[in-house]
Amino acid sequence: MQRKFPKLTKTQLRAQCPDTYMYLYRHHKEWLNANSPKRRIYKSNCGRVDWNVRDEEILEEVKRAIQMLKTKEGKPIRISVKSIGDFIGKRSLLEKQLAKMPKTREYIEKHVDTNEKFQERRVLWAINELYRQGIPLSVWRIIRKAGIRCNKLLIDIEQQIQHFHLEIE
Repeated sequence: MQRKFPKLTKTQLRAQCPDTYMYLYRHHKEWLNANSPKRRIYKSNCGRVDWNVRDEEILEEVKRAIQMLKTKEGKPIRISVKSIGDFIGKRSLLEKQLAKMPKTREYIEKHVDTNEKFQERRVLWAINELYRQGIPLSVWRIIRKAGIRCNKLLIDIEQQIQHFHLEIE
């Protein structure tokens, strides 16, 4: 079989004639191992990752992603490693290898939303939406529109409404 198929591996030869292989394996194992094709060593053609270069590349993508997520129309999306990774299509890389990319990690840590910061953005969005639709501003409407549970409220909505009215005038 080896003369007939010189390029095949031991496993591929076994698939060609399983009955012969099984007989030799059971009765002449030493001979089978001595006369089987040698194990091939495959060299990987991909080199090591230069994390400094990758850090610079990913940092640029992350900067663009954060800018796009902050200026996106509609209900605000929380700025997090997950949302940034999903946006650029490299979530796994950011979640697993962020420690190897110090510039990117530092930039993300500066711009990631805390609970309070994200609630503030959602409340401002809700106030703008209600105002644009001509609906009177009330705390309960803003909470409902922003999608915040009352027991999780971290910011003062009354203060946000007053701040909004000052901006309009």
